[in-house]
Amino acid sequence: MRPGGPEAAVLITSQVRLARVAGADTIALTPVDDEEALELLASLVGRDRLEADPDAADDLVAYCAGLPLALSVTGARLAARPHWPVARLAARLADPDGPLGELAYGDVSVREALVHCVRRVGGAELAALTGLADWDGEPFSAQYAALVLGSAEEETESALDALVDRALLELSGLDAQGRPLYRCNDLVRLLAASLTTRDAFPSAVR
Repeated sequence: MRPGGPEAAVLITSQVRLARVAGADTIALTPVDDEEALELLASLVGRDRLEADPDAADDLVAYCAGLPLALSVTGARLAARPHWPVARLAARLADPDGPLGELAYGDVSVREALVHCVRRVGGAELAALTGLADWDGEPFSAQYAALVLGSAEEETESALDALVDRALLELSGLDAQGRPLYRCNDLVRLLAASLTTRDAFPSAVR
């Protein structure tokens, strides 16, 4: 393939949603589903190892919350420790304070990757993210979020949409009135729960 030739192509990836460019295809990727997650883990640690304890393998998938980086780190840790049963890492991830700390290997850390994203949000967006951290993971509307946060619905919706653009929230369909519903990934919620004040994470607010 010759650079600049008719067959050449450029692939650009971004954590932030990109504006559409004329002549380009833009695809917004969603978290991987459970079947895809198991396939990714199997490619890293071996299918036989996962099938030896399918319940623990399912637990690993659940704790990774559909994030490819989390799955890759999990697979890398297990691949580097062939003597570990899958259940050992699943048990470590089961600790309520454990997932973000355990999802790290070498110089790759899921927590640090999420912190990098959060540092780029504004004050209103950070307040929305931390203010909703205790929500149970079910989809919610901007109207509900505004009630929880004590802010105007229009202002809240703008903050939520900005978090979607930063891949810190997901769109999850529409409610009965046709309004968008939002959902926070479980690992993002864990991080947000530790960022309840400006003092806890001063570099996130600029």
